[in-house]
Amino acid sequence: YKWSRRDKLKDEKEALGFLFTDHPLKGFEKILSKFAMHSVCNISENHGPMSIGGIINNVSEKITRKGQAMAFVALEDLTGTAEVVIFPELYSTIKNMLVEDEIVFFKVQPSDDDRSFKVIANDFDTLDEKLTSSQGLCLNLDSQDKDKFLEIKNILKKYKGTKEVMLNLRLPEQSIEMTTNDECGVEGNKELINELVSCISKPGSVDVICG
Repeated sequence: YKWSRRDKLKDEKEALGFLFTDHPLKGFEKILSKFAMHSVCNISENHGPMSIGGIINNVSEKITRKGQAMAFVALEDLTGTAEVVIFPELYSTIKNMLVEDEIVFFKVQPSDDDRSFKVIANDFDTLDEKLTSSQGLCLNLDSQDKDKFLEIKNILKKYKGTKEVMLNLRLPEQSIEMTTNDECGVEGNKELINELVSCISKPGSVDVICG
């Protein structure tokens, strides 16, 4: 069994209570920026609807005075952490998808009343839902990645599907852009993304193609 980067970070967090060696969103930068138009660090500067994305650090469920369940989600991106308030109507439909250490996306509305600043969720998507709606993947590689080409090829073969894969290879002398044929298409799911990010282990290496 090969101990993945994701497993190592999870064990590190459980043992130390925090992450020391790496950030779980390293390698997901382009995917986050493609589906989340705003960063957590600038939420308080906006007053209109926003889309944010990141990894779930904690889910805290509360019961309202009417006896309905709602939740407070600690969502972390590469700039910081925000508490997202999920009221009962939305929470009842997404409760089972709010899992710690999963990458998710929210459409939110900041609410600044007299007592406190809140970030209220209006809609929600998982990473899988975002990937399913995409056209394909783009891998940004360079000459330092040449020893990983066979491993990358084997990962892609494991997740055979219909989405295209674009390879953007940057060499010292030139840049080469290639698109795989239909027979080399892939599924769009988080397991594939996690394996590619763990393999290449470099910021901005994995991106999505949106139609």
